[in-house]
Amino acid sequence: MRCLLCLLMLTGLALPQPQVGPITTREVGPGLFEVRVQTVVTGLSVPKVPLAWSYLRFEAPLQIRGELLEDSLLGSLYEVDLNGDRHLGGVRVDLKSDGQLKIDYSPVQALAPDASSPQQPYREDGSPKVFTLDPYAPDFMVDYYAPPMMALELQFRDHEPQVQDFPNPCLQIMVSEPCVGPSNPRDLPGEPNFSLSFDGPEPPEQRLMFSWNPTLSNQWQRVVWVAIPLKSGQQETVFRLNCKDDTNPVAVSALINYALEPGKRWRTAPVTNPVWPGAGRPGY
Repeated sequence: MRCLLCLLMLTGLALPQPQVGPITTREVGPGLFEVRVQTVVTGLSVPKVPLAWSYLRFEAPLQIRGELLEDSLLGSLYEVDLNGDRHLGGVRVDLKSDGQLKIDYSPVQALAPDASSPQQPYREDGSPKVFTLDPYAPDFMVDYYAPPMMALELQFRDHEPQVQDFPNPCLQIMVSEPCVGPSNPRDLPGEPNFSLSFDGPEPPEQRLMFSWNPTLSNQWQRVVWVAIPLKSGQQETVFRLNCKDDTNPVAVSALINYALEPGKRWRTAPVTNPVWPGAGRPGY
């Protein structure tokens, strides 16, 4: 497969680029929307694409150069003892010139060098790149570290970060609303105020995530996401989104996860439709 990719690049042939969007909506009742997502995919032969995911995701710049602050992880106000030393302080982050990453002086493998590069979620032995700094500390994955930006997948209670193989390619749909995020591992964040429904005998599994990304929003986002296998060619994915009881604005985003070689995840840039403007005071 590596030889094939090299040959395609040397001969100037373009690799297949999946396309996602537009996302269109139609209000079929008060606060009830029919959502349609268009996709085009061709020429992918690798059977699976690995996707790293977790209950808590952080993507933000370090507040202090070379340190993760445990009393407000990446500026989120989330308190967590990352290294198990029983107090909230600073955890050292070092990125060597050769690309080796160390957190609290322990070697850590990131999934990718930056936000746009393909992710490689597995080690050479086939195990997920999940790390912990202490038996009493949470598990985590580093999606990437490109100073000062870092993206982390973090364990919350018994929700551990994990890697799962999905059919290649797959459409990832994410429905989000602003919310009050968790403040520490003992906190219990609220459930979504919206709901999704899919037709068919085997609707996709819906997963919940809380995301902190201040470059996109100054609030935590509560996200319900699904991964749907795609067939080659043009396809339309349809679902219903019920926002009638939601005072928060609700947005739908979509991207395509795909693999050009085994064990690596490429993805398209996400497209977003701000479906529901909300009403009242958001964040609950």
